[in-house]
Amino acid sequence: MDKSSNEQSELSKLAPASVASINKSENEVTVLGSDGNGSPAKVIVSLPIGLENDPLLKLYVGYLKSPLFLALASSTRYTKAIAIRNFTDYVASSQQYIEQGLPYDVVNQYFNKIKLNSARTSFYNDELTLKVPIGLALSRESKLDSSYYDSKLNDYLIHFPNFPPPKSNPKNSMASIFGETNCPYTDTELLQSMRLYCCTLILKFFEIRDYFLAIDSIKDELERLKNEKYQSKPLLCHHQAKSYTLDSAPTSQISEERWLKLKTINHDIFNAVLDSNDPFIISWYSFNSFPSPKANTSEENLTNTEWVKQFYFNNQIKQSLKIKKNKYRLRRLDNISPNFLLIPTDFEIFLIQCLLASESIQRTGLLKHKIANFSEIIDSVQAGYSKGRRGKTSATAIYTRQSLPYKCYTKFINIREKEGSFNIEGTELTLNFSNKGTSKGHIGFTNKSLHFFKLLISDSGVSEYLNSELGEEGAPFRWLIKKIWNYNQLAYKETLQNNIKKKRTDAKPGYAKRNNRVVGLTPDAISMSRKRIDDPVVIKPDDSDESNASDDSNESDDSNETDINKKSTTDFNDVCVDSELTAHSPNTKQNKYKNRSNSKESIESEKDFGAQVGDKMVNEASKLNDALKDVELVTLEKVRDILGIKDNKSKVEALLQQVDADLWGGFNHDGKVIIITSEVTAMLLIGYIEHIKSELPKLLLDSSLRGQEAQKKIAYLAAILDKFPAHLQRKGEQQLQEYDIPYPSLI
Repeated sequence: MDKSSNEQSELSKLAPASVASINKSENEVTVLGSDGNGSPAKVIVSLPIGLENDPLLKLYVGYLKSPLFLALASSTRYTKAIAIRNFTDYVASSQQYIEQGLPYDVVNQYFNKIKLNSARTSFYNDELTLKVPIGLALSRESKLDSSYYDSKLNDYLIHFPNFPPPKSNPKNSMASIFGETNCPYTDTELLQSMRLYCCTLILKFFEIRDYFLAIDSIKDELERLKNEKYQSKPLLCHHQAKSYTLDSAPTSQISEERWLKLKTINHDIFNAVLDSNDPFIISWYSFNSFPSPKANTSEENLTNTEWVKQFYFNNQIKQSLKIKKNKYRLRRLDNISPNFLLIPTDFEIFLIQCLLASESIQRTGLLKHKIANFSEIIDSVQAGYSKGRRGKTSATAIYTRQSLPYKCYTKFINIREKEGSFNIEGTELTLNFSNKGTSKGHIGFTNKSLHFFKLLISDSGVSEYLNSELGEEGAPFRWLIKKIWNYNQLAYKETLQNNIKKKRTDAKPGYAKRNNRVVGLTPDAISMSRKRIDDPVVIKPDDSDESNASDDSNESDDSNETDINKKSTTDFNDVCVDSELTAHSPNTKQNKYKNRSNSKESIESEKDFGAQVGDKMVNEASKLNDALKDVELVTLEKVRDILGIKDNKSKVEALLQQVDADLWGGFNHDGKVIIITSEVTAMLLIGYIEHIKSELPKLLLDSSLRGQEAQKKIAYLAAILDKFPAHLQRKGEQQLQEYDIPYPSLI
């Protein structure tokens, strides 16, 4: 077997077994990946006809087939393949390139063109995607197939653009989605209010399930469906519905017998809704399914329960209702359906996502999170999660059975584990949205599952229940939801208008540019709010405008700020727990994660991180050097002169009054540290250094500051020990093995 075949076999081991390029053509490659929603997606990259032998284009196709590329994450493969495909499509669109070949500055020309029609502020990542394969091909140590090397690649590389990295800006937290100056609440208030809202809603939904499942007729109907491949079909009631109406269903998709079962259970649910007399249940059931009464009519004065009853007569759901000249039609009855009784809705899964994001689990960790990552141990629950950059597993806080998150998580786990008994096609993922777009949190935009948030901010049985349960504690989150809803409604209405224009002009379906952007309650915003709470760096506003305030008011403000800080510290800032939950040491958690992208000041400071570390090391070394200048190593005979001991009969009491001795044998005298160079002192020094080292992990957990002081102490004592003659150090080590010296604990 030749060398090249050996290289190929070694390279093939790098790629995951489940990932491989589909086609074997030298001029085309199909890349399998996942799009921004986490859904499977593929990208086809083809070489333009006439440029099949161009070394740059051949390299890109070869790179997309290489084990190095296939070993990347699916989302990364998708993003990089899109960038390369866009470049090859640009080349294929130019007849000049096909006839005359690619100029060496073709990449520069490509970016100059797309800049003209793009609102993007940075093309750094796209440039890097196109540049990396060239660097791999030219590198002798690269594991990319050497057959892609060509001297012309150097010329292409020379003419590459050199875009600066994109400017790092802090991600928005919940308080800064619309600008912190426009938000009357802090991140602490918003996060705590959101968690209360999510827990209250989740528990209410499970209470509703228990109510329906306690009804024998509904329970029996569900049991009859248990052995079938269950898929709930909503009762479509709109006059334009061509399938699954109240009275019929296409036999090609569902049998008449099975459809009758679904109809029966939906009718039983309707009866149970009316019997409940619960404003929350009726509001939830009728939302976006029942038409609203027209203004200035008698039916406008009906309560929500009375209005719903109008559509039920003689144990049948009426598809339409006519009152005088006004005609009303139902749409679809799928808010409280058999599906709702068996599995969580997308809205509930979104609430779980919000809870997990409030534990500082980032978006990539949420996408990979599985039901199996929850641990239920002795009346407590904890969620583990992984991070893409490392294999180590982190964990959230442990919630006991008295806490709201415990009840939410355990009920959610239980219902998800029962999916298999009803032959429901489930998934191991915790956030198994039926519509992947729900995870973006675009409340008030096109996602129908998130339209339920309207019930939280409008006059409904749902909002009445939540207001009575949460009171003022729910005000911050209610304010944020209303703000996001109203903002996104502008984009929603513009989208509807664009769709109407397309239908009227027979335009091709697809994306239409909007003037109004969309904001969302994203996992990033929620986790950033948690980081802002945990962040020890507090940037206070300028107090110059408040210089005329009275001393009493200033004292009051300070006390309020202290109370808030104390509250957040109690809830979130336990250093040991916080670092342990994310599988980091306290130092790593503090230095690398808590200060990450939380403020522009932090970002600017981190740009000079290397210089700062160097300056700090020099500063600490200088302090240690100054301390050692005050250390004097002397013999036993010289000690007599230093302490003024004239004869051996001097009183011990008088001697002790002049000596401030340390545990390791040194003592202070006239501003200097005196150390007697003897084997006993060497033994004490070595033993004390070992003692501090053994206590260091506990000190670091107790306080990073105390841990740092202990590390400095070790360096200081080690420098003193190095000045001892080698024979005394050896004798000190030997004596330490013979004697057990009990040093006091440093904790």
